[in-house]
This record gives sequence, C-alpha cells and structure tokens, in this order.
Amino acid sequence: MKKIAFIICCILTISLAACSNKQENTQSSKWDCFVNCAEQSTPDEYVITYSDEKLTSQTGTLTFHNGNEFEIIIHLLNSGEEERTETIPAGGSTCLKQLKKNKEYIVGIHANVTEDTPIKLTAYDGGKTDAEP
Repeated sequence: MKKIAFIICCILTISLAACSNKQENTQSSKWDCFVNCAEQSTPDEYVITYSDEKLTSQTGTLTFHNGNEFEIIIHLLNSGEEERTETIPAGGSTCLKQLKKNKEYIVGIHANVTEDTPIKLTAYDGGKTDAEP
C-alpha cells in the first residue's frame, strides 16, 4: 500500500512540475520601446524615431500598448517584408497579426509632438488583450 501511495505522490509531483514549466514558457515576451522624439514633424517632413529594441515574435502576433496621452503611429520593419503601420490612440492597444515567427523586427514611432518629447510604447509577443505595462 505504501508503494502505491508513493507512486501516486511521484506522479502528482511530476504532473505539477510539468504544469508549472508550461506556464513559464507561455509568458509573453515584453519590450519597452521608449524613445524621445528625434525631431518635430512639419507639413513637409514626416519624422519617425526608431527604438533600439529588436522584437522577435514566437507567436506571429505582436501587441503594442501606447502609454502616452497622445496618438502615435507605429512602423514595424523587417527586411524582406513590407512595412506595417498602425495608428494607436492615446492609452490604446493594437495587435499586429500574421507576422513571421522568429524574425527580428524593429519599430519606429511617429507622433505629432515637439522634439525630445518622451514617447512610451510597450510591445508584447502574442495577442495580449489586457496590454498594460
């Protein structure tokens, strides 16, 4: 009887360990893509400031959260693909889907703000609907 109890205890321990490993692997990657506006845009000049962060999606979906009190436009670039752009309202979020998995992307940000204004953008791997930093 003790052997059966020991075997059941071992099976439960292994099952719990496997479940906790799965939870760790499913956590989203997170990138803080904060920048300071490089230069104020004018009617003749559209300025994009690029983040130093390199984003790599394991899921094929990236979620972006605008942590500002103003609208921003993000530009997602990857060599060999067309540039993807998306407008995000103040405090809003958006998901870009159908991205290439395990490919490196860079993100540029445009906002109608003055030079050196901090621009807060957080990116997550996956379709995170509650994207809050």
